[in-house]
Amino acid sequence: MGWRTWWRGCEPGTAHTIRILAQLRTQVSPRFAPYRMDRDTLDAHARWAHPLSAADERKLARLKRHPHLADVAGLIDHMLNRGIKLEQEAVRVGRRAAAYGVMGEHLIE
Repeated sequence: MGWRTWWRGCEPGTAHTIRILAQLRTQVSPRFAPYRMDRDTLDAHARWAHPLSAADERKLARLKRHPHLADVAGLIDHMLNRGIKLEQEAVRVGRRAAAYGVMGEHLIE
């Protein structure tokens, strides 16, 4: 019977987090699966998203070609098309939602 490790990165919609997912799959196990790192999560929390920088766009375009990231290529395309990225603190978890970034270090509930 197989197993799968669900991984939620620090920032579900950033190049840095997607790169870490690739490293985990390459260096630890290809069975790492993203958790709430998808188009629906990005769209549902878009009001807390930040614009992509030119560097973000370059990194995402490079990551899209990574052989261990085929399952997140759609997310990468969506991020590039919308021009946004999303940090973990903005993602609803359970019954609570927190927005981070609008007020710096303060969480908004």
